[in-house]
Amino acid sequence: MVLSLQSPTEDALQAVLPKLIPERLRRVVALKAAEYSSTGKSGQKRLITVNGLTRAVDSLCSLKGGAALGDVWLKIYSDDSTGVQAFLKDIADSGIATLYQIRAETPSEPCSVSESFVEFLAEEWAAGQSYQQAYDMTDFDAELSGSADASRKQSSLKLKTLPQTTHIPVLFTAAFAPLTSSVKSATLPHLPPSSLLNPESLFLIHTQLPVELQRQSWRRIYDSRSGGSWTSFREAVEDVGWEIVVIKDKDGHVFGGFTTPLNIKPTFQGDPSTFLFALHPKYGIYPTAGINSNYVYLNHGATTFPNGLAFGGQLSYFGLYVSDNFTTGHSMASPRSTTFNSPQLSGHPDFEIDTVEVYLIKEVERDDRLVDPKEARRAKGSILEQAEAMTVLEMGGRKIWTKDARGDVDGSPARNLEDENEKVS
Repeated sequence: MVLSLQSPTEDALQAVLPKLIPERLRRVVALKAAEYSSTGKSGQKRLITVNGLTRAVDSLCSLKGGAALGDVWLKIYSDDSTGVQAFLKDIADSGIATLYQIRAETPSEPCSVSESFVEFLAEEWAAGQSYQQAYDMTDFDAELSGSADASRKQSSLKLKTLPQTTHIPVLFTAAFAPLTSSVKSATLPHLPPSSLLNPESLFLIHTQLPVELQRQSWRRIYDSRSGGSWTSFREAVEDVGWEIVVIKDKDGHVFGGFTTPLNIKPTFQGDPSTFLFALHPKYGIYPTAGINSNYVYLNHGATTFPNGLAFGGQLSYFGLYVSDNFTTGHSMASPRSTTFNSPQLSGHPDFEIDTVEVYLIKEVERDDRLVDPKEARRAKGSILEQAEAMTVLEMGGRKIWTKDARGDVDGSPARNLEDENEKVS
């Protein structure tokens, strides 16, 4: 496998690098491989070797070259006034395809991410750059022959290092992973066909999940298009597990949230791992801001408290709310909701629901010997009023703890558990 060092041609690149990787990134690999294949003493370069290419790929995949790519990025991306955006689109096109294993389905072509996804990455890049150290402009003056204008210098500055943000390093590593077996890139879970989620949105949500949940398979357990109601939706989110709720409103906005296991009660619950997200028309991820602990709310059948599912904010002024009428909701922010520092997610503050999907990531572990509270509530009346059903449960090894406290259904008196405990002791 050989390439010309001075000017790696398209034909030569195609001979050794898969087309799944965009052309400019293939040139990055070739130029880095050329550096690793130089002769050293004489300064003359030779044809790219397998060893040089392997070292280049390993360096890129491990991010070891991320802070010292310098001339390579300048040569390929800095002539473009939108160099940063072009770079982000390239690593996203290749990275998303790799993470979602799209190459197994369309191995000869890279995927193409949306402009809104690139805009989201560009905002993240800019935020990450604000935390980087100041750079020495002298080196850039020399590299650009002293003839570049200020905007070109700034573009080169931004491409000099890779900001350590949530999503960009993951995409950067995944973009080059198809070239080597030494780096195992994580893969995203496969989902059934969905009108609300695509590989881009799946990537953003997946990377925000707690680490211990990122290797879990997703299972869609609710889709309002199959016949939606508050009762069926509540059954899908109450005491089930760690879940993703995705909502589309009548204005076409798509948004939602991640929640820990929920119970019916008129108070906030959850933990700091919960977050909100926006998927269309603009991407956004909104983790907890640390201002309050009003993470998630789920209530039903109350007369003085709101009934429905909600995230953040405060009672009746939530960051995201789905009413128990299951036709309307709201997303309040003025200009931001406090809990998640999130903007208005829907097209209008008060919105009409079009579609709702719920994905189960991890189910709550249960003791099969105990009665499921949801099963008990579904039963007509108390389980203690149904002697036959209670007998079947006890024969199956399930303990009816309240039976001893209330007395048997045949009229025998309740046992005094405290007295019996004293006798045992």
